[in-house]
Amino acid sequence: MLPFPTNSSTLPCSILLALAILMAATTSNSSYTAPTTMLTAPNTTKPGCQRKCGNLTVPYPFGIIGLGSHCSLTESYDIICDTSFHPPKAFLNNHKIEIFEITETHQMRIENNMSYACYDPQGAVTKKVAAEFQPLGPSYTLSADANRFTVVGCDDYALFSELGTTNLFQIRATTVKPTTLIGGCIALCSEDDLQDMKACPGLGCCQTSLPKGLKSFSLSVTTLNNHTEVSDFDKCGYAFLAEKDSLKFSGAADLKVEASVFEAKIKKEVPVVIEWTVGTENCSQAQLSSSGYACQQNTKCVDFDGGTAGYRCQCLPGYEGNPYLSPGCTDIDECADPNNNPCVTAATCNNTVGGYTCICPIGQLGDGKKTNSSGCIPIDSRSQSATKFGLAAELEKATDSFNEDRILGQGGQGTVYKGMLSDGKIVAIKKSKIVDQNQLEEFINEVVILSQINHRNIDVVWKQRFLF
Repeated sequence: MLPFPTNSSTLPCSILLALAILMAATTSNSSYTAPTTMLTAPNTTKPGCQRKCGNLTVPYPFGIIGLGSHCSLTESYDIICDTSFHPPKAFLNNHKIEIFEITETHQMRIENNMSYACYDPQGAVTKKVAAEFQPLGPSYTLSADANRFTVVGCDDYALFSELGTTNLFQIRATTVKPTTLIGGCIALCSEDDLQDMKACPGLGCCQTSLPKGLKSFSLSVTTLNNHTEVSDFDKCGYAFLAEKDSLKFSGAADLKVEASVFEAKIKKEVPVVIEWTVGTENCSQAQLSSSGYACQQNTKCVDFDGGTAGYRCQCLPGYEGNPYLSPGCTDIDECADPNNNPCVTAATCNNTVGGYTCICPIGQLGDGKKTNSSGCIPIDSRSQSATKFGLAAELEKATDSFNEDRILGQGGQGTVYKGMLSDGKIVAIKKSKIVDQNQLEEFINEVVILSQINHRNIDVVWKQRFLF
């Protein structure tokens, strides 16, 4: 409750408090956007279903097979938790692909798979390994934004194609049909180029982007001169996908080690990023199905823009939880955390459904918020930002002495009149009809709350003088 004078000599028999509201309806919208909390909400998983596998949190629509039945949305979201590892490892259904992370932004980081070829000093192949990535299902797409096709070596190039098209790596590049080529990269370097490297600079390491909508690929690395001119410091060439900025290329230190050592480094440190969605329809199509639509209450549907069909569910701003599980997303109490209060110190935080308001104390104006606002400003008649003051006589004149013909409506704490100020502005003026102090304080609180609304069609007239 806001403070109110209690000295009986200053209490009014009747009080005129006026809001001059230009004749337009308005609502108070919060600018606060709640973070997605799919991984930390109480409804991360279905009731009775396992929440974690080792260090991995598994949110619905995914579900761990074993402890609960029907823990996932469909079988394509089933997670196998292999407890023979310490800690246990998670694998995506029957694909035997280890999952490192499922994120709140609808991405999944999985174990890498690489192609490489090694040569002796005479240029003979000592080991050659091709790699491919099989489709995981309609809900999974290789991230074009987060991944880079990568080739490491000093005498190597690689091309990649989607599975089901012509195999580019059984033929020379000069015979490849242009329509089947997806992409490629070439890596060249001398020993002097390999000093003090920490990323992928283009020498000894080449990266290029992926097309959108890619669900599978095959790749193999090929040499230009069988490494005969670089065999002293580089015996192998490598090709793989890599999450952007995840590869810490160490130059000669990486190229001089055995292929199995470098492969182990990539599998441990450099994941592949998968985008996951729900269904094979866009939002407008999915919303026509009452049973198949996955988004729950207080959510929004977002079409996937990664080059394939599918959609995603997100909590509305001001809400948190798992958007895929009933009851859906719930209101965030922005005022509950004393260490992260969105209001300035002088203001009182008031939680609302899907948002919040900040109430400045009597004698101060503003929206009371910390960010992108004026906070709470003390009323100063000399300031252009101060509230306009008016006398009761002006308000009486504006309403023709509160003529009943001017009544627009009645509320619990007062009557609203239509009036015209001296400058011709049409306003709505609310007059208190309450003399009980407790109810009077409620009326003042109502006026104060409304006075915080920032809108071009709202002008607040606050009378600080109380009339007997």
